[in-house]
Amino acid sequence: MIFIPTYQEAINRKNKFLNSGLSEYSKSRNYDYGPEERENVSGLSPYITHGLIDIVGLAQECIDLFGEKRAEKYIAELFWGVYWKGYLELRPSIWTSFKNDLENLRDYQNEELYLKAINGETNISCFNDWVKELREYNYLHNHTRMWFASIWIFTLKLPWQLGAAFFMKHLYDGDLASNTLSWRWVAGIHTINKAYFASAENIKKYSSKIVEKSLLSSDYRSISEDIKHEIITKNFDSPVINNYEILLVFENSFGLKEFNDYASKFKEIYVVNLGNELRSIKLDKKVINFKRRLEGDFVNRLSDTYKIKLINLNELDNRFSGASAFYPNTGDIFDYTKELDLNYIYSNIDTLCWGKCKAGFFGFKKFISEIIDELKPVS
Repeated sequence: MIFIPTYQEAINRKNKFLNSGLSEYSKSRNYDYGPEERENVSGLSPYITHGLIDIVGLAQECIDLFGEKRAEKYIAELFWGVYWKGYLELRPSIWTSFKNDLENLRDYQNEELYLKAINGETNISCFNDWVKELREYNYLHNHTRMWFASIWIFTLKLPWQLGAAFFMKHLYDGDLASNTLSWRWVAGIHTINKAYFASAENIKKYSSKIVEKSLLSSDYRSISEDIKHEIITKNFDSPVINNYEILLVFENSFGLKEFNDYASKFKEIYVVNLGNELRSIKLDKKVINFKRRLEGDFVNRLSDTYKIKLINLNELDNRFSGASAFYPNTGDIFDYTKELDLNYIYSNIDTLCWGKCKAGFFGFKKFISEIIDELKPVS
């Protein structure tokens, strides 16, 4: 499972999955055959995280090939990411709370059990293997991520926040909303009192790993949380832009479908680099390099058409106040730039979807077909 950080690789991988992987996806998607055998999943998540794949366009391609019913499982997976983002946008206090918790847990990171866990030195061999796989490949199968998080929280009794940060540090597809909320879901915080149980039988059935039942905790009481995260009403409509001087592009928008609708109107375009020094969670060097190479590929592809430059986030000073920017999502970039009073441009899918993310996924899911119909490419 090698991820090449270019737009062309994203398209090649997408086409390969559509032609040879999608037909069996619903049957085989839950099986983790190991890092050398990933044909049963798309492997597109690192590219989707950075905006290189148009989710609605991909969903429509799936439907065109196999019909809506047969493609339903994969399309649902695509829209889980959209849902998680919307859920967090409506409840930004989850991010603030998570960030504060990490700061308060700073000393915990010297604890022996935590150090054994992140170095793959526990008494659970499959967990250790997953740690090594994550560090080497910067990716884990989705089912394995659930097992990993469950063992981390309920068997090793480690803070879920540190587990979520460990994933963000090493995953090429690390997405703040999907990662944080998925860990909360496993812990039983997202869906109250419904924690996820990683059983030895399930691990054996869906992977090549064997774990002794006695090594896994049987105590799966949900983690409690004192804070109630209220919904904040937001308007996700893009503004009417009167000043076409500067457009900012952040690391979630390297292939955003709406880019060409706006870019030609602006005098200058800046691709903003977020280094580790401004991140709440410091990323693995390979993950930082992956992002840098995606940035470089984005600039190289567009430099003949637009006046486009690379800039570091900490160089955004008052001269950028009031500039336009593709919305960076809740997280470090938004926190750093919010005082600049930027005109945030939302993608069409976010504008249409995020207001529908007030409750559970299955309430949101019923809108997916009409969302695709409204936003699908015109042939």
